[in-house]
Amino acid sequence: MSWPPPGYVPYSIVYPRGSFSYPDADFTSATVTQISSGTNVPVRLEPVATGRGENRLVWLPDNLDTDDYAFAWPRPAADETYAVTIQNVGGTPGTFTHSVTVFDPDAPGPDSVLSLAPGAVQL
Repeated sequence: MSWPPPGYVPYSIVYPRGSFSYPDADFTSATVTQISSGTNVPVRLEPVATGRGENRLVWLPDNLDTDDYAFAWPRPAADETYAVTIQNVGGTPGTFTHSVTVFDPDAPGPDSVLSLAPGAVQL
């Protein structure tokens, strides 16, 4: 289970922390790589917590402030895709990868067709 999940995610529900959980996984030696547009996004791992629900790994992309719970992900000018790789996970298959595309749901896409009300004049 990862957050944000793989696929398309509206920017308004992307939080400052990424997370990944897996039953009985050992994250003590795990690493996280996050890449966007071919550029490595720096990440900082939070201390590994075990014994509460599924074991999980939590990280902050771009070294965001851990106390910034009111953080809002910036509205992207265009879709932003992040490739996430989690390696060295013990007790499971060792590597997990997924891609997340952060988007603005209010921005028209390349296939959008804007319609005019009957009788409206387009300027």
